Amino acid sequence: MLFKNPHLQTILPALLMRGVLDYRRESIYSCDDDQIDLDWFNENQTRLVIYVHGMEGSSNDHYIIRLIKLLTQHNYTALVMNLRSCAPDPSPCKKLYHSGMSEDLDSVLDWVLDHYQYKEIVLIGFSIGANIVLKYIGEKQINKKISKAIAVSVPLDLASSAKALDMVPGQFYTRYLMKKLGRKLNKDLSHIRSFYEYDQNYTAPMHGFVDNFDYWQKSSSKQFLEKINIPTLIINSLDDPFLGPECFPFQEQNNNTNLRLITPDFGGHLGFMELSLDMSRGLKINFSHEKYILEFL
Repeated sequence: MLFKNPHLQTILPALLMRGVLDYRRESIYSCDDDQIDLDWFNENQTRLVIYVHGMEGSSNDHYIIRLIKLLTQHNYTALVMNLRSCAPDPSPCKKLYHSGMSEDLDSVLDWVLDHYQYKEIVLIGFSIGANIVLKYIGEKQINKKISKAIAVSVPLDLASSAKALDMVPGQFYTRYLMKKLGRKLNKDLSHIRSFYEYDQNYTAPMHGFVDNFDYWQKSSSKQFLEKINIPTLIINSLDDPFLGPECFPFQEQNNNTNLRLITPDFGGHLGFMELSLDMSRGLKINFSHEKYILEFL
């Protein structure tokens, strides 16, 4: 029953699965002249995977590092797009990121296509990074070298996700994220108890939205799913505490043959931990979403 608890699924991997990679850092400029930090690993392959992490994550996140190590065995170069201000030792930024900032991914892809010669590019996003990926491939005429996209634990409907987070006992995740965001804004956000408040008072005015509802509506990727024209895998566990019911696009999958939706019963948010028996090493922890990703690729 241990791994059927969505909160343990969400928290334990971050505590247990630590590590670092020897990245090469490259910093580029966004369309509004801010800086985006890119971390490269296993270069000089012909196929590239671009990873976009979740809220307040980075290229050092456990789910990024594990998947890079796995796909390195299959001859993929890794490029992690760190959202603004999020990289380990980040470049200075004029403003923070938000959940729909697909224009930064556009800047990264323009840079890669102009400066590197990869035969194939795969986009993989996690949490809000997955929302950015899906929004990008649904709203843009994307380059033909982008062959596939993968979205893991994705809040396709931001209003629904904000409501789900408000229902978590003690607003545990909201309080944790407000502490990290407050440090970046040089503000005490301990009084903020919901993403309704945060997005209304900070995200929306900082990025030119009318209010939080305008931000959620324009930035949610669900509305763009019907226009996606490359094979795309979405993995959302049914017990994810970050996701409301509108974040499971069953109907959209039926209407677009490019979409494949996998909804495990258990997995929490970016967890997907499973136990298996290895005859030589005993019990072993696996991550089911990595199996789905490898099969899809």
